[in-house]
Amino acid sequence: RVSGSFQDITDMKQAEMELRKSKGFILAIIESLPIGIAVNIVEPSVTFDFMNDNFAKFYGVTKKEIENPDTFWEAVYDDPEFREEIKNKVLSDMASNNPERMKWIDIPIKKEGEIVRYISASNIPLAESGQVISTVWDVTERKMLELELIKLKDSLEEKVKEKTQELNERIAELER
Repeated sequence: RVSGSFQDITDMKQAEMELRKSKGFILAIIESLPIGIAVNIVEPSVTFDFMNDNFAKFYGVTKKEIENPDTFWEAVYDDPEFREEIKNKVLSDMASNNPERMKWIDIPIKKEGEIVRYISASNIPLAESGQVISTVWDVTERKMLELELIKLKDSLEEKVKEKTQELNERIAELER
């Protein structure tokens, strides 16, 4: 004697296929964003659950270089003194749990033999999981233009100062 039961799993398979399709769509969007995005924790060590390609790229590293817990700081910041400074600031800001303190503007990324790049970053805490959504964007072009403007302004001010001094000397000469 044989006994059996059958269950129609068509709806379950359809839902599974829709979920897979939806996940693929969302991942395609995230990978296409012009910013870097990651889901991670910072305490007790920086550990990533997810990151798009731009996240690693804007920090000047590969995903492989920062996939292991707490390799982020050494991989991104070559200078040990600056590394400790930025690490302490970020960890302190993150510990505050204040989203306003979790934004950092124009952070230099210096790598041996490469031009200095600048990034800005912001984190959004996910309280229920202890994770954060980390976003980063490359601001190098804007920062370089700002630095060039400062140089030009300083140069112009120096020339105005020189010309004013020459003019004052000429006026004094004419008054004599």
